[in-house]
Amino acid sequence: MCLTNLPDHGYPKGILALQEFYVNHTKRIRDFVTKYPSHTLVEVNIEDQDAGRKLADSFGLDDRCWTRYNSVGDRKRKAIKNLERVMK
Repeated sequence: MCLTNLPDHGYPKGILALQEFYVNHTKRIRDFVTKYPSHTLVEVNIEDQDAGRKLADSFGLDDRCWTRYNSVGDRKRKAIKNLERVMK
């Protein structure tokens, strides 16, 4: 059995539990890295327009390796395309 400490609550009550889980999990990871300084923590806001560049800089890769995939805009365009196809 995998223990994740993930809250077992339904929507919408679960939103607050999930936020609390996220905050606590983030703190546990930061505490771990503080305790074991041989580990490097890279934190990047994936919603940031510069996320690809920041990841590339952190890992020594070309920033073209990092792209936005399945963004809200992508999903909206796909939904419209599918709707147009169905409506024909």
